[in-house]
Amino acid sequence: MSLKKLFIINAASSWAAMIVSIFSNLIVIPIMLSKLGVDKFGVWSLLSYGLAYPAILQSALCLAINRYVAYYNNDPKQLNFCVSASFVTFLILSMMTVIASIIVSFYLTNMFSSIPLSLAKDAQTGCILVGMTLAVTMLGASFSGALMGRQAYTVSNGITIIGDTLRGVFTIVFLLFWNSIATVQFAFLLSSSISAFLMYFAAKKAIPFLKVSLINLSKRNLIELFSFTLHSIARSGSTIFIQNTLLLLVGWKGTSSDVTVFTIAFRLPTFLRGFISSAQNVFLPAVATLCAENKLDEIKSIAKRGTLLCGILTFIPSILLFFFTGEVLQFWLGNNFPNETVNVMRVVMISTTPAFFEIWLPVLVGMGHVRALTVTSLLTVLGVIGITMLAFEYTTVPMAPAIALAITYVVRTAVWMPIYGSAKISIPSLEYFKTSVFPLFLSVCITSIVIISFKRWDFVQNFHWIISLTICAMFTTIIFGLFSAREEMRYIFTLFKKKLSLIGVSR
Repeated sequence: MSLKKLFIINAASSWAAMIVSIFSNLIVIPIMLSKLGVDKFGVWSLLSYGLAYPAILQSALCLAINRYVAYYNNDPKQLNFCVSASFVTFLILSMMTVIASIIVSFYLTNMFSSIPLSLAKDAQTGCILVGMTLAVTMLGASFSGALMGRQAYTVSNGITIIGDTLRGVFTIVFLLFWNSIATVQFAFLLSSSISAFLMYFAAKKAIPFLKVSLINLSKRNLIELFSFTLHSIARSGSTIFIQNTLLLLVGWKGTSSDVTVFTIAFRLPTFLRGFISSAQNVFLPAVATLCAENKLDEIKSIAKRGTLLCGILTFIPSILLFFFTGEVLQFWLGNNFPNETVNVMRVVMISTTPAFFEIWLPVLVGMGHVRALTVTSLLTVLGVIGITMLAFEYTTVPMAPAIALAITYVVRTAVWMPIYGSAKISIPSLEYFKTSVFPLFLSVCITSIVIISFKRWDFVQNFHWIISLTICAMFTTIIFGLFSAREEMRYIFTLFKKKLSLIGVSR
């Protein structure tokens, strides 16, 4: 199979896994909220997402395994050393996670005001199950990373799809018999255990010579894994750290209802950000190859056109979701969500919209400029936490982290990243703004005016909101096409004309 075809298949399977995960969450979360209620759902969210700090090392180390399995693809001895080193690391980390979850479970009500005494016992059991779930997931990450290093993305993503599907099914079935935090988390533990076993057997089949040793380890491979992991922890891990820490701060300062508002308000924007990140990651190998060939002009073109294309992908759903937040949430969750969720989610959307500037992330990483990204990621973490603590004094508990994210992400992603990136590849700031940024903001302004005018028009007040959303989506797509994707539309129109001419000639 050619490398291009393999790349397309791997990318498609990754998108399929993400889509299944999103739809699973969209179906399961309303059921959980309805069965558990606002308080139990808030406590479960606090435990399940707020205590997931080991996922930072897991995601970064999994990338390192991916890289070194691919690097030692033709060296069975070194490949086994690499996988064994990662498995032992995860084994130690998983045991520490379970022990830590048991210790923390005894102090939950003292640590978080959002956990009422009536739910203390259920929360304690749920906390221990969260630790066990994280431990099992980490053990499976060694083998999922090995599968991806062997270019078996379809197998790894297929198992991920099975795990997400089982998680949803188990959760719904278990909630029919017992509405508790522990019930939900046990469903997550069971599905994660099945996924980990499947990853192991799939890795053994994909890599026939794979042997995991707990004793015979290579010091060299341990050093390689952790040196590659450090920058990944600071960059990709910073996002996980921010989300977990903000959730814990809301649980420490507010009520279980505040935690529910925070969790729901961040859910849909997080899905959107995940889609944009997946689209941007496609550019990383291309930039690395162009950098090795010293083709700077083509890298500049990727940065400029990538900004436009990712901006269209970001702004179209963001604008529509911003103006139809209340309707979408009511359609998704019924009347089970707190009223403040609408305003908090709109502020979170503001922090999500600069994500299109993160096209500079694969560009700068592909060119080897990682140190500055690491430093700014650490500063972003400090900025978000600091602003959140200050905002607690002036606004509601769930609104404070949303405001902090909006301020910090706009400064980091929409201001610093394009300025720094443009300087590194020698694109004049005025040229970049004129060709890549101005068409997007012009489209946003025109679209916003059109949607506001449309929603205030008396004639459309009797329309169902889905009809209004569809009409606004059509307007938005056309406007962004006219102002931001003119070259792409011109290219499509040219191909269409050639197709018509060929049909005429054939006749």
